[in-house]
Amino acid sequence: MQRAVLLRFGVAAILLSGSLSQLANATPQTVFFDTLNGSVTVGQAVNAGDTLYVDTLVRSGSGALAQSASFTLGAGVTGLTGHAAWMIGAAADPGPRLVGFNVDLVDANTNALVTSDVFGGVLAGYAHSTFVAGISPGDYRLVATGTGVRESFFDLALSFTGTPPVSVSTATGAIPTQGLITNEPTAFFSKLNDARTMGVAFKAGESLIVDSLVTSDTGALEQLVTFALESGVDSLTGFAQWDVSPAGGIGARLVGVNIDLLDAGNTLIASDSFSGLVDDFAHSTIGAALGPGTYKIRATGTGIRDASLNIALTFGGTTTTSVPEPSGIALTLTALGAAALGVRRRTQHA
Repeated sequence: MQRAVLLRFGVAAILLSGSLSQLANATPQTVFFDTLNGSVTVGQAVNAGDTLYVDTLVRSGSGALAQSASFTLGAGVTGLTGHAAWMIGAAADPGPRLVGFNVDLVDANTNALVTSDVFGGVLAGYAHSTFVAGISPGDYRLVATGTGVRESFFDLALSFTGTPPVSVSTATGAIPTQGLITNEPTAFFSKLNDARTMGVAFKAGESLIVDSLVTSDTGALEQLVTFALESGVDSLTGFAQWDVSPAGGIGARLVGVNIDLLDAGNTLIASDSFSGLVDDFAHSTIGAALGPGTYKIRATGTGIRDASLNIALTFGGTTTTSVPEPSGIALTLTALGAAALGVRRRTQHA
């Protein structure tokens, strides 16, 4: 299933310079991918001062990633800047791992390469790359490739410079909508203040991912996810990244972020530790020893413009397997015996 319209390739791109008029006309256009292979066409023209987000979160399936987003740049566009971030968890660990990642921007009519991302480094479980290029109005296609070793998780954002139009275009795109209770292993947030309860408990080796992209509000952020851990879980390891594009830019800017792990009684167990900045993404890590039970992860901060925040929590421990009850074993043996007898009788009558 592909919910196409949230242009946020699990990476965010940001305009490093912009005038007050550009800020006034800035419009987020977004696309969301939940499959390794897919294509989307952005229906609205992308203008100077706009930011194009691509958000990818693939929870099932591994192999070659090939995604494309086609869009049209309006009159007045002269350049672009952008950045991307993707999770590259260690080979021996559970959790998202996307390798060999590359993003190309091509001319949609001639397939000529316009520009590619430039690798920026690795910090706190995330790899980074950036974009800077001169560009003119026309039709383009953004192509992302790589290999999803396990789950694939990345964000990409491109911001466009130039002379913005007089009228403001309509924002498009949204991450998947959820109710207060969800049986998915991912909590999606499109509002600054919201809560989710995960309907299925997590086992050792599984990951809880929080994917938040708010493009229609500013102010205080407080998002809460309640989840349960099954027997065998003994630890948690987590990574977070959020977009802190410059104060004078146009892209997402979320500041003052803090992430707390609480028990069911709201007692603080652990908080995240700030790791640093790479390409306008801030990073932090969180870890704790904990056992089966109910917990909460709470994120707070302030959304100055769009707010983009990703959190991945992976649970360590021993996966337990249920042992059949004696009565269940007896029923199984009886069924196998009956099946064998049936085969014997058919053989005798053949």
